[in-house]
Amino acid sequence: MNRFDTLIFDLDGTLIDELPNVDAGYRAAAHYAHETYGIVEELFAAVAPLAARDAWWEPDWLGPLTDRYGLSAWDGLSEQFPGPRSDLQPLRDWLPTYRHSAWRAAYARCGVAADSHVIDETARTFTGTRHRGRVRLAQGAAGALEALADRDLAIITNGPADGQESKVYRAGLGRMMKAVIASTAAGTGKPDRRLLGQCLQSLPHRRRNVLIIGDSLEHDIQLALQCGIPAIWIRTSDHAGSVPDGVAVVASAAALPAAIARLEEQ
Repeated sequence: MNRFDTLIFDLDGTLIDELPNVDAGYRAAAHYAHETYGIVEELFAAVAPLAARDAWWEPDWLGPLTDRYGLSAWDGLSEQFPGPRSDLQPLRDWLPTYRHSAWRAAYARCGVAADSHVIDETARTFTGTRHRGRVRLAQGAAGALEALADRDLAIITNGPADGQESKVYRAGLGRMMKAVIASTAAGTGKPDRRLLGQCLQSLPHRRRNVLIIGDSLEHDIQLALQCGIPAIWIRTSDHAGSVPDGVAVVASAAALPAAIARLEEQ
């Protein structure tokens, strides 16, 4: 039997579902907009993500950073992107301008010219609500992780290190993981194979029979293929095209223990 002693997971969409937290942030901002200006909450909650997305993509220089690190407009609304990476400094400098522009545009789409102090409070409301409370585990993740707890477990994730690490601990995953590698701290994002080297160097044991698990063909599975490592693709939605050789497919994290057992018997 070829036992995998090291399992490396993606985070968002694989182990956790953070969308309820993000949606709660937009709903809280919409409630504040309603209380302040009488805006219909459903309208504001619908237009705010669109305004944030449009404002995020305005600077020409931001596209390469977004692609390299796997960033998103809603991360820009709430995270600080700390760390030594000098290429992220223009983003850090721009964040106050971005947030003001995004929320101002959301109000404008509702026909309101919002005061600056209202825009600032809206931004604080979104961030505080998004960061409050637990992050929900993905379907089947809790049972799968319990069944696989006798192995070295780690996470490689794209996104801002402050936000990703917070989500790990708010989901109750911190005690289970031997390493958490986030793209902005590592200096590169998936599918760059250097991330695997950084992750393995962070783990306590020398034995290494590695399996990569994720929900993104473009990022997680490509990382595994580039490194010549077996992978399990959690394909939660219809995806056109064939499954790459050497990649197993499951519908949710609940099926991981059985899928891993089958791979180990081959």
